[in-house]
Order: sequence, then C-alpha cells, then structure tokens
Amino acid sequence: MRVKITLSSEEKILLTSAYNRVIQGLIYSLLESNFRNELHDRGFSLGKRKFKLFTFSRLYGNFIRKGNIIEFDRKIIFFVSSPVEKIIEQISKGLLNGKVQLETNTLDVESIDFVKKPTITSPIYIRTLSPITTYSTLYLANGSKKTYYYSPHEDEFMSIIRSNLIKKATILNVMNKGEFQLEPVNKQREVFLSFKGTLVRGWIGTFKATGDVNLISVGYEAGLGCKNSAGFGMIEVMNDA
Repeated sequence: MRVKITLSSEEKILLTSAYNRVIQGLIYSLLESNFRNELHDRGFSLGKRKFKLFTFSRLYGNFIRKGNIIEFDRKIIFFVSSPVEKIIEQISKGLLNGKVQLETNTLDVESIDFVKKPTITSPIYIRTLSPITTYSTLYLANGSKKTYYYSPHEDEFMSIIRSNLIKKATILNVMNKGEFQLEPVNKQREVFLSFKGTLVRGWIGTFKATGDVNLISVGYEAGLGCKNSAGFGMIEVMNDA
C-alpha cells in the first residue's frame, strides 16, 4: 500500500539537507500512540532482526541548496509505502488534521493520494525514489567495528538485498521461491546522506529486477536493502527501461 503526500505553504519551505530523520519523525507522529510505540520499539521481529516494514521517498519539488539548507518553492511531495495496511491507513488518517510541522515550517496538507499498485512481472525495470543501501559490520584487528557499504557492482549488494527480502516475506507470510536478482541499468549515482549523525552511502538509478514476483512485490512495498524506515530503498516501477 502506498500513499502520495503533497504539502504546501504560502512561504518558502526551509529544511536541513539531513531531513530524513524529520520525515521519519513525522510518519511516527501520525500513528496512533499505542501502535507508534509498538512499531518504534519492537517492530516486526524475525529472530534477532527487527523490521519496521515501511519506507519513504526523498522530497520532490522545486528547490535550491544554500549550504546545509534546502529551500523548496512552497510545495513538497513525498511517498510512503508499506505492506502493512494499518501503517498507511493511520498515516493518512493522521494527515486529515490538515496541517503538519516540519522543523520550523507549518505546512498545509494539500492532498493525500493512494497510489495504485502496478502489476509486478519478471523481469521488471525499477527506479529508485530513495537511495538503496546495503552494508556489513566488519571487525578490525584492533577490535573496533567498521561499517562497510557495498556498491551495486559487488556481489554482496545483491545477496544482502535478496536475503533481506526473504526475511520480510517470511514475516509477512508471503510464499516465495527465494529467487531474486537485481541488475544495474546504465550508470548508478552514489550519494551520501546523514541520518542521526551517521553518513550513509547509497545508490540511486535504474535497475532490472528478475525472479520471484512475490519477492519483487515485497520489495516494492517494503523497500529494497537496509534502513528502509530511515528513508532508503524505496522504488517505483517503470513502464520501460
């Protein structure tokens, strides 16, 4: 389930460039308190792993950058997606209040539009709406830890995405054959985004997805890769490459 949210203001909208945490905070604030606490603190568990099972896009609109500040021209659009209908339903209900606060901006909720899910086939071409990130925590000789982020041209990038999708499908009781491949199309762009003080490396661009259509569908709704609830891994289906 997916929703397109349009927010507007009579003035310019000023946001820090590291706005993912702000959008995540808005999403949680729109949920009913008991469900919000449950989702934030426990999420959906599989063994020791916890998943929030939602993702969101970057902000879209006309803008200019002024150092660490992004100045939007009075309107922003973003998408939120989840295979858990309750999450999208409560977000949409929360937006009916008509106004939201993003940093110093008080914004009007101009529209809330539910996005029809496309037909998922294999192969299918997808485009990122927020960067895809995959990583491993490595232990160095001195005992310290280091996070290593993979590029789409490393085997681990794809294997982590596939393993992650299978875990999500298991939580959601979605039958699948465990088959999934993701092939970069054209040149991918590397981006670095700050989230809660940590610089996260991700990739945006176009990919060709093949394999089990149920796994591809889970990726469409819950996001690909890691840190989905922090605004990473949201995709949309393209009509062609």
